Amino acid sequence: DKLCTSTPFTAELVSLSFQELSSIHDGDDANNKMMIESLLHKIHQAYGEDNSLGILIIKDMPMAYTTLRSKVLPLAQQFATSLSQAELDSMTLPEADFQVGWSYGNERLDKNRMDTAKGSFYFNPLTDNILGDISLRDNLPLDAIVGSNNAAYVTPNIWPTMEGFECSMKDMGKLVHNIGLGVAKLCDLYIASKCPGYTQHKISTSLSKSLYCKARLLHYFPVDGLQTSNDGDDIIASSNTSTSNDYSNWCGW
Repeated sequence: DKLCTSTPFTAELVSLSFQELSSIHDGDDANNKMMIESLLHKIHQAYGEDNSLGILIIKDMPMAYTTLRSKVLPLAQQFATSLSQAELDSMTLPEADFQVGWSYGNERLDKNRMDTAKGSFYFNPLTDNILGDISLRDNLPLDAIVGSNNAAYVTPNIWPTMEGFECSMKDMGKLVHNIGLGVAKLCDLYIASKCPGYTQHKISTSLSKSLYCKARLLHYFPVDGLQTSNDGDDIIASSNTSTSNDYSNWCGW
């Protein structure tokens, strides 16, 4: 609603460091309480004020992230540009709504045109076979699992044979997931401070127990051209497209 109003508003991006996020614990010592109080103030600024953007930046990431990033990005380019069409097709799953494995040219832009400026690789970083793992964990038959008919989430991962690809993608996905859990714990504490009777650790417990996780690796193909549309928006086209007139910067559903 804020973005649709004609009245301008201002807000600052809120950030906290990875070290801050990792240092909190359940202890009652004074330093921990002071740290939590400071972080909850940032949660309030990011999510709780009328002009909050709903964005929290995690900065000063650890060397593990830098190392993984240096592996993941070149592998993404190699995957999208070096594999044969047959190999890419074998990892394209329309039966999973193109949300497991490789997806290219299946995302609709405005004017009913398909996006070929980028390609996506979808996977679950927490498990290769979500239904099997939940069935074993909870002692449930497959058809009794909530969401068992949602192919976009329960279809098993599919991986290329590229060396290091699967391991690097999973490691990066798990790192991001763990950071999300840390933010969720702070959100739990923040809500509990505002809402008496709130179930402790509600959000973080749900996320930590759930295996329904989706990671998306994006590769953007080289841009052929850039022009400006009549309304001032930039229009881009990839080297895989005919003309830049076919594309806008809006991705609709």
